[in-house]
Amino acid sequence: MPEDFAKRLWGDVYFNDKTRKFQRTPADSKTKRTFVHFILEPLYKLYAQVVGEEGDALKRTLEGLGIMLKPAQYKANTRELLRLVLQQFFGDAAGFVSMVVRHTPSPQEAAAGKVWLRTGGQ
Repeated sequence: MPEDFAKRLWGDVYFNDKTRKFQRTPADSKTKRTFVHFILEPLYKLYAQVVGEEGDALKRTLEGLGIMLKPAQYKANTRELLRLVLQQFFGDAAGFVSMVVRHTPSPQEAAAGKVWLRTGGQ
C-alpha cells in the first residue's frame, strides 16, 4: 500500500476531498495535486505553527505530532526552534543521504553525459 500511495504523489494526480479518491484530472480549480495536498501543505502548516504560535498552542500542536521538546527549547530563537522541531519530525537524515549517494551520479559521470549531449552526441 505505501508503494501505491507513493506513486500517486508524483505527476498530474489529484486527490478529491469529496470522493476521497485519486484522479488524473482535477475535480475543480481548487483541487490540488496529491504532493501539495499530502506533503507541502502539512509541512507549511507545521512551519507556520513553529514560526507564528507561542507557548501552549505550539506545545499542543507538537505533542499531537509526537514531538516533545524541553521547556527551555520552546524559548529558543525561531530558527533554532524550527531546526529542533524538523529534526524530530523527519528523524535521522541518514536515509536521505544514503538515497542521494546511491541514486545520484558522481559529478564526473554526469558531466561526461552532459558534454556528449551538448556536442550533439559526436
